[in-house]
Amino acid sequence: MAGSCGRESGFSFLELLLVMTIIAFITVLAAPALSNFEDKLLLETAAGRLAAHMRLAQQVAVTGGKTTRVELYLARDYYSMFLPEQKEIVPLPVGIELAYLSFPGAESQGGYSLGFTRTGAPSSGGTVVLKNRRGEKRYVIVAVGTGRVRVSPSPPEHWQSFSLLSRRGSC
Repeated sequence: MAGSCGRESGFSFLELLLVMTIIAFITVLAAPALSNFEDKLLLETAAGRLAAHMRLAQQVAVTGGKTTRVELYLARDYYSMFLPEQKEIVPLPVGIELAYLSFPGAESQGGYSLGFTRTGAPSSGGTVVLKNRRGEKRYVIVAVGTGRVRVSPSPPEHWQSFSLLSRRGSC
């Protein structure tokens, strides 16, 4: 190149090293934030999926005219759906656990079978608490009577009045 005194255009080794160091530093800072985001996303997805399966069991009970149920057990990393002529075992994502159940009778069984009648009414109302490895929780709440299923980041009203079954001690 004319006028460059024999130097070729481009970046020096020092400039490349500096840019690579800055990129590595930014990556190190961003990695924990991405991990936290992934944990929260897994929790939201698992809670939404459980609620959708409860709603499906309720809908199948109404349209098929037969009772259905979803079985929840604290000592396992899955729950089961029992629909007419079909049983599905649904695994929870790694790092997500069934932490608490607040359904009547759950204490004596170590778990609970949430049933839906042909009218869509649940066997009882209650709450399932899912927890990720960071301790964040999502509450899957089944309303008494109506069987409305919803997911909430906060516990239902009168949470302390429920009897709770916990995987690891009290709530």
